[in-house]
Amino acid sequence: MKVKTLIFLAIIGFLTSCNSDVEDAIVEGYCYYYNTEKPFPNTEFYLENWYYKGGDFDGYGDYDVYKIKTDENGYFLIKLPYSAYIQLDIVDLSKSSATRFFAEKYIVRKKTNINFYRTK
Repeated sequence: MKVKTLIFLAIIGFLTSCNSDVEDAIVEGYCYYYNTEKPFPNTEFYLENWYYKGGDFDGYGDYDVYKIKTDENGYFLIKLPYSAYIQLDIVDLSKSSATRFFAEKYIVRKKTNINFYRTK
């Protein structure tokens, strides 16, 4: 009986430790042209930052949305108070049908790199 209890507690501890936020997370990367892989300067995109703070162990507590613009070299950097998962999204509402770009990454380290590509 003690062995089953220890195994159960170990599994619960593992599951709850997997769902944790990285505090003071830094997310950086580059935006590139899809076909040439040259930097895509001054591109705007949205970063959704999902985190567990305020939630339970099996679901995110909430998320924040940040509008970011890359510099002339296609580089961006953002500091987040806490993070567990990010999504990058570019939405062009000037066209009759919105085109979307999407990239995602789980945050497991204090500093995370994510690069993405645009066609136009």
